[in-house]
Amino acid sequence: MAPPQVLSLLEALAGVGYRVVVISGRSRKSLEQVLGRPQGCTLVYLHGWEILWDGELVRPWGEPDPLPSGLLSSLSTLSIPGVVVEHKGPSIALHYRLVEHARKEEARRAFLDALAGYQPQGYEILEGKEVVEVRPQGASKGSAVAWIAERLARHSPLRLAVFGDDTADLDMFRAVGKRGLTVAVGEPPLPLARWWLRSPQEVHQALGLLLHGMMGPRGHNTPIP
Repeated sequence: MAPPQVLSLLEALAGVGYRVVVISGRSRKSLEQVLGRPQGCTLVYLHGWEILWDGELVRPWGEPDPLPSGLLSSLSTLSIPGVVVEHKGPSIALHYRLVEHARKEEARRAFLDALAGYQPQGYEILEGKEVVEVRPQGASKGSAVAWIAERLARHSPLRLAVFGDDTADLDMFRAVGKRGLTVAVGEPPLPLARWWLRSPQEVHQALGLLLHGMMGPRGHNTPIP
């Protein structure tokens, strides 16, 4: 599970009027094992394929055809030490972070070659930090941001702030554009970001400052502009 102070901070931000959204490449089960379901927060799974929106699970991009069963079988037989194959329902990811440096490209190439042999329709390839994944086409962190922003903007002017630490998060930065803040986390900083924080600890500090800027004396909430 995530540290209790992280969950408390997310719930506190939601409690003073922010729409707090956690967008992850993890499956629903995996993300909720780590994070639970923080009260008042929106959770987005599988790079945007599933969104827990006001308590209802929605899939804005529909149901893709199932991935060929032979693809998972062929990936499971890879004999490169350190490779981890993760089946996430409508997507499959191959992690090669634990593979020795000299064989990392071999592992990546093996995934792409296996995928080319099946050519599943309605899917696309996503690459991140030492991971390559096939996912339903149209579902991305950027499209999830756009979907959520469009709904929120119906009710009030919108100002967005997004934090990302992986190349898979660049879609979010593009979706935000000039409508808000884009914050890269970690080193080296991602392109497209206007701001940079060096570590998750600095993110926690920044969110804490944001929260306390919205709080009145003795912990009472002040009106949100």
